[in-house]
Amino acid sequence: MVPKIWVFSIKAYVAALLALWVGFVAAVQYPYWCMMVVYILALPTTGAMRQKGVFMTAGSVTGAFLGVLSSAVFASSEIAQLVSMGMLAATAGYFAMRDRLPSFYFFLLAAITCMLVALPGLTTPDQAFSRGVERIQDVVIGVGCMLVVDMLVFPAMIGPQMIRATDAWTDALATWTKAVLRGEADPQGLKTFLAQAATVDPVARQMRYEGMGFAWSRSRVGLAMRTIALRLVPTLSLLHDTNLTASGPSPLADIRERLAETLGRPMAARDLQRLRAIRDPVAEAEARSVRRVAEAEARSVRRVAATWFRITRLRQMLGSPKPRWIRLPQGEHAMPGTLAHTDRRYALRTSFAVILFFTGMCLLWTFADWPSTVAIGLLLGTVFLIISGQADDPVPLLAHILVVVIIAFGIDMLYLTVILPRVTSFVTLAMVLAPALLLLGFMIVKPGGLLYAILPMALLRLGNTGPQTTADMLTTFAAGLAIGVTMGVTLSLLVRRLPPGEPLRRLRSANRAAVLRSTAPRGGHPFSTYDAIDRVASIQTRAPGSVQGDIALVRVGMATAELQRHRETRPLVAGVRDWLRTRTIRPPEALLRAVDDAVLASPPPAPALRRALGDLRLALASAMHATGTPP
Repeated sequence: MVPKIWVFSIKAYVAALLALWVGFVAAVQYPYWCMMVVYILALPTTGAMRQKGVFMTAGSVTGAFLGVLSSAVFASSEIAQLVSMGMLAATAGYFAMRDRLPSFYFFLLAAITCMLVALPGLTTPDQAFSRGVERIQDVVIGVGCMLVVDMLVFPAMIGPQMIRATDAWTDALATWTKAVLRGEADPQGLKTFLAQAATVDPVARQMRYEGMGFAWSRSRVGLAMRTIALRLVPTLSLLHDTNLTASGPSPLADIRERLAETLGRPMAARDLQRLRAIRDPVAEAEARSVRRVAEAEARSVRRVAATWFRITRLRQMLGSPKPRWIRLPQGEHAMPGTLAHTDRRYALRTSFAVILFFTGMCLLWTFADWPSTVAIGLLLGTVFLIISGQADDPVPLLAHILVVVIIAFGIDMLYLTVILPRVTSFVTLAMVLAPALLLLGFMIVKPGGLLYAILPMALLRLGNTGPQTTADMLTTFAAGLAIGVTMGVTLSLLVRRLPPGEPLRRLRSANRAAVLRSTAPRGGHPFSTYDAIDRVASIQTRAPGSVQGDIALVRVGMATAELQRHRETRPLVAGVRDWLRTRTIRPPEALLRAVDDAVLASPPPAPALRRALGDLRLALASAMHATGTPP
């Protein structure tokens, strides 16, 4: 059987040649752009390519419109036009970095297309409209050829990948749930689940674009499963804390063991009745010695059983031939994948770096009198400056881009001076391009491999009559690109680069600040559990140890959000605020005693208040056992 990577590489090669041929026949100005778009778009699955193709096309249309508008408005001032492009690139870069979905390609392509349309307009603004139409033609031809070839030649549906991703995170969640129910230590269980759950978003949303086999319904089922499971994280964390604070064996140990053995099945009626009968047995004499609230434990066990029963039902629906349409749970959203997704300031740093980049480019443009080929290389440096923001440390990625520039320059010089001068027909061209393009098919599926698709073709500029570049032009273009990347590295070192461990510290500081804001007088800032869990998901990829303490802090925020609604517990919220301001791990004994007193004083008709107090007591007790960074 032919390996899938070979099939993928051959499909991309055929689509690229088809796009190049169509570009030649249609007599577009830059046929190599059509071929380059194919490799920018190429992804292993059909749904992913269709989704990306939609955003690339929409972004190109928007960017072409903005480029024409910029050329028309600022035709009399080159500096004003460069400033307008810089502001657009900075804005698009910010939204591209903050966007958690593949729709970030929309912002990225809008910025690229605008620059490609408007930059030549510095000298020929009257041709901006035709350049915009040509850039849209290139994208449409490339996207269309790739999608047609993929549809006709072994389309790779994403359904099996969706099933594998879902089973991976449900298995990880089941392992962690059973460990918590049995009172066992599993510090990596939560981290594994959060890492696996983040893989559901891309495949679930890409599945919608397949348009076959109830794809949209299956996508919603997968996202619903993931969202419901994330809601279970604070509950399991609370149950984990009852294990830490218990002074003896749990009276619910037998029920918890049966639930661990039959996870996902309906709970026995006798067990459910027994759990419902538990009503806060903490007596006044025990309030300062008992460290486990039995009512919270019983409530958590019931919630775990109910949630897992629902997850199991949805998993069966996901694999059924005709899954029904379901309503997505409240709060469903894509999980974060980069630091910029959860740290707004980091995305703003990138936008500021882009503005500084364009300022430097304007100065060079004004005083150095460089040719346009150097300027285009500098503009590609802007794109790489934005893309490098996907990593916590952008400098290594930009250094990798510089290495790719050198490799691409060597390959293109070989083709330009030795191979292409001997090409006399399209068939011969296809043959001489085959080794490079087939190898490229293997490279682009690797992280950072897309650079090899962009740079060689951008440098070579293959046109209807051969390469539309000379050795001198290639050298100046590569020089401009190298200068742009070097400027990006310099700006990243000065503006964006964070010290080792700083991303983790910033995320934990943001988590603490969100809870602190929610404890402010007069209601404070509403606490968002979903945003807090997003930050914990980002923390787990960077923290070497357990993240249970971070989850406990989330539960503190959830509890204080309820306590803020009751006037009699606002002094207690003020105590929590003072503790958070001290940035210590251990809460003071006075605060713990105040929570115990509030538990005793809370009226029985206020179950939500009593639950919040019990959850806060357990979260604070968990903080006493925490180790590592202060909250």
